[in-house]
Amino acid sequence: MTTQPTLMLLGGVPGAGKTRALQAIERRVTGVRICDSDRVRRRLTSLLPRVPYRLLRPAVHAIAELIVLIRLLHPGGGPLLIHSPGTRRFGRMTIVRLARRLGRSPIAVFIDVSREEALRGQVGGGRVVRARAFDRHWRRWLDLRRCLVEGRSAALPGEPWELVRMTTRHGAAVEVLGALGERQPFFPPSSTER
Repeated sequence: MTTQPTLMLLGGVPGAGKTRALQAIERRVTGVRICDSDRVRRRLTSLLPRVPYRLLRPAVHAIAELIVLIRLLHPGGGPLLIHSPGTRRFGRMTIVRLARRLGRSPIAVFIDVSREEALRGQVGGGRVVRARAFDRHWRRWLDLRRCLVEGRSAALPGEPWELVRMTTRHGAAVEVLGALGERQPFFPPSSTER
Protein backbone atom coordinates (compact mmCIF):
# COMPACT_ATOMS: atom_id res chain seq x y z
CA MET A 1 0.00 0.00 0.00
CA THR A 2 1.43 3.34 -0.98
CA THR A 3 -0.89 5.74 0.79
CA GLN A 4 -2.01 5.98 4.36
CA PRO A 5 -5.61 4.78 4.73
CA THR A 6 -8.30 7.35 5.36
CA LEU A 7 -10.85 4.70 6.26
CA MET A 8 -10.32 1.43 8.09
CA LEU A 9 -12.81 -1.26 8.93
CA LEU A 10 -11.86 -3.31 12.00
CA GLY A 11 -14.00 -6.41 11.67
CA GLY A 12 -14.57 -9.73 13.34
CA VAL A 13 -17.41 -11.68 14.90
CA PRO A 14 -18.74 -10.49 18.27
CA GLY A 15 -16.19 -11.46 20.91
CA ALA A 16 -13.23 -11.46 18.50
CA GLY A 17 -11.47 -8.65 20.35
CA LYS A 18 -12.31 -5.52 18.36
CA THR A 19 -13.06 -3.41 21.43
CA ARG A 20 -9.79 -4.39 23.14
CA ALA A 21 -7.88 -3.53 19.98
CA LEU A 22 -9.61 -0.13 19.79
CA GLN A 23 -8.68 0.61 23.40
CA ALA A 24 -5.03 -0.20 22.69
CA ILE A 25 -5.07 1.91 19.52
CA GLU A 26 -6.56 4.91 21.33
CA ARG A 27 -3.80 4.74 23.94
CA ARG A 28 -1.19 4.96 21.16
CA VAL A 29 -2.56 7.29 18.50
CA THR A 30 -4.33 10.63 18.52
CA GLY A 31 -6.39 12.00 15.67
CA VAL A 32 -8.07 8.74 14.69
CA ARG A 33 -11.85 9.14 14.52
CA ILE A 34 -13.52 6.00 15.86
CA CYS A 35 -17.04 4.88 15.01
CA ASP A 36 -18.09 2.28 17.56
CA SER A 37 -21.66 1.06 18.03
CA ASP A 38 -20.77 -0.11 21.54
CA ARG A 39 -20.17 3.51 22.56
CA VAL A 40 -23.58 4.42 21.16
CA ARG A 41 -25.11 1.51 23.13
CA ARG A 42 -23.48 2.63 26.39
CA ARG A 43 -24.59 6.24 25.90
CA LEU A 44 -28.17 5.34 25.01
CA THR A 45 -28.55 2.85 27.86
CA SER A 46 -27.21 5.45 30.31
CA LEU A 47 -29.76 7.98 29.02
CA LEU A 48 -32.61 5.43 29.11
CA PRO A 49 -31.64 3.01 31.91
CA ARG A 50 -35.12 1.55 32.35
CA VAL A 51 -35.61 0.61 28.71
CA PRO A 52 -34.57 -2.98 27.93
CA TYR A 53 -31.72 -3.18 25.43
CA ARG A 54 -33.74 -5.36 23.06
CA LEU A 55 -35.97 -2.32 22.50
CA LEU A 56 -33.02 0.04 22.09
CA ARG A 57 -31.05 -2.23 19.71
CA PRO A 58 -32.59 -0.91 16.44
CA ALA A 59 -31.95 2.70 17.51
CA VAL A 60 -28.36 1.89 18.53
CA HIS A 61 -27.61 0.38 15.11
CA ALA A 62 -29.35 3.19 13.23
CA ILE A 63 -27.50 5.89 15.18
CA ALA A 64 -24.16 4.10 14.76
CA GLU A 65 -24.68 3.84 11.00
CA LEU A 66 -25.68 7.50 10.82
CA ILE A 67 -22.48 8.46 12.66
CA VAL A 68 -20.42 6.46 10.15
CA LEU A 69 -22.18 8.23 7.27
CA ILE A 70 -21.69 11.69 8.79
CA ARG A 71 -18.01 11.05 9.45
CA LEU A 72 -17.50 9.60 5.97
CA LEU A 73 -19.03 12.74 4.46
CA HIS A 74 -16.96 15.07 6.65
CA PRO A 75 -13.69 15.71 4.83
CA GLY A 76 -11.67 16.90 7.85
CA GLY A 77 -10.01 15.09 10.69
CA GLY A 78 -7.81 12.06 10.83
CA PRO A 79 -8.38 8.55 9.54
CA LEU A 80 -11.77 7.01 10.22
CA LEU A 81 -11.73 3.66 12.06
CA ILE A 82 -15.02 1.75 11.95
CA HIS A 83 -15.67 -0.92 14.58
CA SER A 84 -18.04 -3.44 12.99
CA PRO A 85 -18.35 -7.20 12.68
CA GLY A 86 -18.09 -6.67 8.93
CA THR A 87 -19.78 -9.99 8.28
CA ARG A 88 -22.62 -8.54 6.20
CA ARG A 89 -21.53 -8.17 2.59
CA PHE A 90 -24.05 -5.38 1.94
CA GLY A 91 -22.66 -3.35 4.86
CA ARG A 92 -19.06 -3.78 3.69
CA MET A 93 -19.96 -2.90 0.10
CA THR A 94 -21.80 0.22 1.22
CA ILE A 95 -18.85 1.41 3.30
CA VAL A 96 -16.14 0.68 0.73
CA ARG A 97 -18.03 2.02 -2.28
CA LEU A 98 -19.01 5.24 -0.51
CA ALA A 99 -15.44 5.65 0.72
CA ARG A 100 -14.08 5.24 -2.82
CA ARG A 101 -16.66 7.62 -4.23
CA LEU A 102 -15.55 10.22 -1.67
CA GLY A 103 -11.90 9.74 -2.59
CA ARG A 104 -10.95 7.86 0.55
CA SER A 105 -8.43 5.05 0.70
CA PRO A 106 -10.20 2.10 2.42
CA ILE A 107 -8.63 -0.93 4.07
CA ALA A 108 -10.14 -3.71 6.17
CA VAL A 109 -8.58 -5.69 9.00
CA PHE A 110 -10.46 -8.78 10.18
CA ILE A 111 -9.76 -10.53 13.47
CA ASP A 112 -9.76 -14.29 13.04
CA VAL A 113 -10.69 -16.34 16.11
CA SER A 114 -12.26 -19.71 16.74
CA ARG A 115 -15.93 -19.89 17.63
CA GLU A 116 -14.99 -20.89 21.20
CA GLU A 117 -12.62 -17.92 21.54
CA ALA A 118 -15.35 -15.56 20.32
CA LEU A 119 -17.90 -16.94 22.78
CA ARG A 120 -15.37 -16.65 25.63
CA GLY A 121 -14.54 -13.13 24.47
CA GLN A 122 -18.19 -12.12 24.69
CA VAL A 123 -18.45 -13.40 28.25
CA GLY A 124 -15.15 -11.78 29.22
CA GLY A 125 -16.23 -8.47 27.71
CA GLY A 126 -19.57 -8.54 29.50
CA ARG A 127 -21.65 -8.40 26.34
CA VAL A 128 -23.11 -11.67 25.07
CA VAL A 129 -24.85 -11.57 21.71
CA ARG A 130 -28.07 -13.57 21.26
CA ALA A 131 -27.31 -17.10 20.04
CA ARG A 132 -29.25 -16.76 16.76
CA ALA A 133 -27.57 -13.46 15.94
CA PHE A 134 -24.14 -14.92 16.68
CA ASP A 135 -24.88 -17.96 14.50
CA ARG A 136 -25.71 -15.63 11.58
CA HIS A 137 -22.46 -13.69 12.10
CA TRP A 138 -20.53 -16.95 12.33
CA ARG A 139 -21.95 -18.42 9.10
CA ARG A 140 -21.21 -15.21 7.19
CA TRP A 141 -17.73 -15.01 8.73
CA LEU A 142 -16.91 -18.55 7.57
CA ASP A 143 -17.78 -17.58 3.97
CA LEU A 144 -15.73 -14.37 4.18
CA ARG A 145 -12.83 -16.16 5.88
CA ARG A 146 -12.77 -18.76 3.09
CA CYS A 147 -12.31 -15.92 0.54
CA LEU A 148 -9.50 -14.42 2.61
CA VAL A 149 -7.69 -17.73 3.09
CA GLU A 150 -8.01 -18.55 -0.61
CA GLY A 151 -6.23 -15.29 -1.43
CA ARG A 152 -9.21 -13.43 -2.83
CA SER A 153 -8.77 -10.70 -0.20
CA ALA A 154 -7.40 -8.16 -2.66
CA ALA A 155 -10.59 -8.21 -4.69
CA LEU A 156 -13.62 -9.43 -2.79
CA PRO A 157 -16.32 -9.36 -5.47
CA GLY A 158 -17.83 -5.90 -5.65
CA GLU A 159 -15.69 -4.62 -2.77
CA PRO A 160 -12.87 -2.36 -3.99
CA TRP A 161 -10.75 -2.37 -0.80
CA GLU A 162 -7.22 -1.13 -1.23
CA LEU A 163 -6.06 -3.79 1.19
CA VAL A 164 -7.70 -6.54 3.25
CA ARG A 165 -5.85 -8.29 6.04
CA MET A 166 -6.70 -11.06 8.44
CA THR A 167 -5.01 -11.10 11.84
CA THR A 168 -5.24 -12.62 15.31
CA ARG A 169 -6.93 -11.18 18.37
CA HIS A 170 -3.56 -10.21 19.83
CA GLY A 171 -2.17 -8.90 16.53
CA ALA A 172 -5.13 -6.67 15.63
CA ALA A 173 -3.94 -3.47 17.28
CA VAL A 174 -0.45 -3.90 15.83
CA GLU A 175 -1.91 -4.48 12.36
CA VAL A 176 -4.08 -1.35 12.54
CA LEU A 177 -1.27 0.76 13.99
CA GLY A 178 1.02 -0.37 11.19
CA ALA A 179 -1.57 0.56 8.58
CA LEU A 180 -1.90 3.98 10.21
CA GLY A 181 1.84 4.48 9.85
CA GLU A 182 2.52 4.14 13.56
CA ARG A 183 6.11 2.92 13.73
CA GLN A 184 6.76 3.22 17.48
CA PRO A 185 7.20 0.01 19.46
CA PHE A 186 3.88 -1.41 20.54
CA PHE A 187 3.44 -3.49 23.64
CA PRO A 188 0.33 -5.68 23.69
CA PRO A 189 -1.83 -5.68 26.81
CA SER A 190 -0.72 -7.88 29.65
CA SER A 191 -2.44 -11.22 30.17
CA THR A 192 -4.57 -9.66 32.89
CA GLU A 193 -6.05 -7.20 30.37
CA ARG A 194 -6.96 -9.86 27.81
